[in-house]
Amino acid sequence: MRPPKITCASDVSFNLDCLKVMLAKSSDVYLYSTVKLEDLVHHEYRDDSDILVLDVCEQTNSDILQRIFHHFQEKKIMILTASDNHYFLASMLHMGARGCFIKSNPVECFIQSLIDLFRNNAYLPDELFNKLYCELPTKFENKVSRVIDETHQEIPVVDFDKLTPREHEILKLIIAGEQSSQIADNLFISEHTVNTHRKHILKKLGVRNTNILIRCVLEQGEI
Repeated sequence: MRPPKITCASDVSFNLDCLKVMLAKSSDVYLYSTVKLEDLVHHEYRDDSDILVLDVCEQTNSDILQRIFHHFQEKKIMILTASDNHYFLASMLHMGARGCFIKSNPVECFIQSLIDLFRNNAYLPDELFNKLYCELPTKFENKVSRVIDETHQEIPVVDFDKLTPREHEILKLIIAGEQSSQIADNLFISEHTVNTHRKHILKKLGVRNTNILIRCVLEQGEI
């Protein structure tokens, strides 16, 4: 399969330069073009890429975003953002985004997310999917079915003694429903550190995602 052609759009020139460097280092994707967000809504603008990456934040002009989604409604659009705000991400998906990627995650995961979106109709990492699936539009129905199936499967017995005291602390906050940004604030550590701990917890316990992790805790009575 050929590498997907990627167009990146942002209001911030520095971010576009960073995306150019990042994508140029990978042979798995092809950087088709970079453009300012406002230029995407010009009628003369044409784009033949496979995926349109929108580098946005909660303060990005919503009118421009709506016009972009309307103009490129047949294109696969990936949202690239530093925000993990539940309502913001859900609104992007309902506008027409086919996926979301949070900037605190590693670069190699971003490249893989583009490949996954190119091959499939939609992309969300497990952590975001489990957080948002109750509000997802119909294009994510196949993944919703997967989660429903998981809720009926047998949950493995896991050894919580494998976790460090800090990981136990973070696990308690996860079960309490706090997001990575909130956990970081409570423990006075970076959000990146929290996400690293979360990945280590899942790996040590041998579970696939946070949804299954929570069920393990509830069914085994461990907190």
